[in-house]
Formats: sequence, C-alpha cells, structure tokens
Amino acid sequence: MLLGGDAHIYEPLHMTWCLLHGVSVWPQGWTDRNDASRKTSNLWQTYDRFGYRDAQWIPYFRAEKLISNADAEQVKTSLYLIQGERALLVVANLTPELVQAKVNVDLGAMGLKGTVVRNALTDQALPLADGAISLRLRPSTFTLVWVE
Repeated sequence: MLLGGDAHIYEPLHMTWCLLHGVSVWPQGWTDRNDASRKTSNLWQTYDRFGYRDAQWIPYFRAEKLISNADAEQVKTSLYLIQGERALLVVANLTPELVQAKVNVDLGAMGLKGTVVRNALTDQALPLADGAISLRLRPSTFTLVWVE
C-alpha cells in the first residue's frame, strides 16, 4: 500500500488531545473509517446542547489549580463552564492503560449544586461523593462529564 495503513484515520488519542486543548475536531478523512463521522457528529451535538459558545474555557493546566483535579498524574481535566448553571468536563486518560480515576470538583467555586452528574455522550449517571466524580477511563481516550 503506497500510503501505508489506515490506523491513523481515527485514533481516540488524537481526538482526546484536541478536546483537552479546546481544539475543534473534524471527521477524519473521506472514507469514514472507524465511524469517524458519527463520533464527531455526536461530539458537536453535545457541545451545542451544552452551549459551549457561551461558556468559559478553562484548560487543564489552569483547571487543576482552580476548579478540578484528577488523582492520577496522567489524567487531565479541562472544562467549559457556564458559571452557576453547568460545566462540561473533558476528562482525559493519557496512558495506554485502563485507569480508575477520581476527579475532585469544587462545585461551590463553579456555582453548581451537583444534582446532575452524567456522561454527556451516553447520558449515564456518574457517582459524585464528597466532591469527587469516579470514572473508569479507557486507555488513551476521554469522557465528557456534564455537571449541573
């Protein structure tokens, strides 16, 4: 094959790094390998539903000091915040291994009550106890967490 394999067409780690740094993601290539168009469309719809255009972007290198932090060194959390209404956390596992992470969130600093904590893509409720969200993060990928 002249151009090499197609494994690079959609890699979760590529999307993870983009989202963690607030970079827009686009479908990967014209062949729609690995269901990239559907995955990207789901992300766009989630971001629009959240209202990210009206939110404050807080990258992980500021978020860990001010609002949230992860207990694993290679788990980073960036977020979009609409103060007093909701937050959309991008929790990224940068390791090639499965990680059980605990993300501490200062709900008071965000003006949130924490009555709704869920996976923004699957709508699955996530446990929040003592200001910490517990997450099982697959290798080299991310979870979007919606908090109200």
